[in-house]
Amino acid sequence: MARTSISAKSAWKSNSFFMLGISMGSQNHEGEALEAIVDRINAGGFTHGVLDVADTLNRYRYIGEGKPEREAIQIARNEGSDWLERNNHIISRLRMPVAVHRWDEWLSHPKYPETIAQIRRLYANNNTLCQAVDQDIDKFYVRNYGTAEVSPKKRHLSVEYYLEELAVAAIMLEEKPSLVMYPGKQLNCFRLIRDGKVPDAPPSLSNSSFSRLIIHSFQRPPAVNENRVQPAGPVPRRTGVLASQLT
Repeated sequence: MARTSISAKSAWKSNSFFMLGISMGSQNHEGEALEAIVDRINAGGFTHGVLDVADTLNRYRYIGEGKPEREAIQIARNEGSDWLERNNHIISRLRMPVAVHRWDEWLSHPKYPETIAQIRRLYANNNTLCQAVDQDIDKFYVRNYGTAEVSPKKRHLSVEYYLEELAVAAIMLEEKPSLVMYPGKQLNCFRLIRDGKVPDAPPSLSNSSFSRLIIHSFQRPPAVNENRVQPAGPVPRRTGVLASQLT
């Protein structure tokens, strides 16, 4: 049986809302690992929650593999639908109202254009944030491929991935202030903003809290990463019942 431990235990006590990031293909979001996460959340005293299903964020993976953007989006969207169908019986065990949001919802949000523009400006003008994103990219490639040497095109796709993730998180947390939890280490770029080291960052991000969920005692295939879902090619990828609410 899998079980979980948590970091930032005080944040669990001071928050009644949670936001759980879901990465497509991650062993930490399937089967007994996901069941252990649900059990931990149920024991946490939360009154409401959000599942952040980061499905079409994965389009960068497929674009990096050479697929046209439209096809990449559809593949990633199908992955999200499959995940929801496959894991509905587990997430339906959550004992509080939980909204399930898929990535496309945030990309079409009225505030997305201005928020991604703000994040791009921060990245362009704040060398510390730029370095943090580059470090996140380098760590990903070293961890999964043994090298930080990446083609300019694929590094650009990786940057786009992380900037989009920051922008979407800012919108989500503005609408639903929550304790953000994820079964993996916090990215450097997010930590830097939460530590208050990026002036003019969206307050919803800089004022948010993060708690790492640590999964123990379950079998996983070799080389599966505990963080965002890892692609076959070198582009980072993260995060009804099948409906907007679980009750």
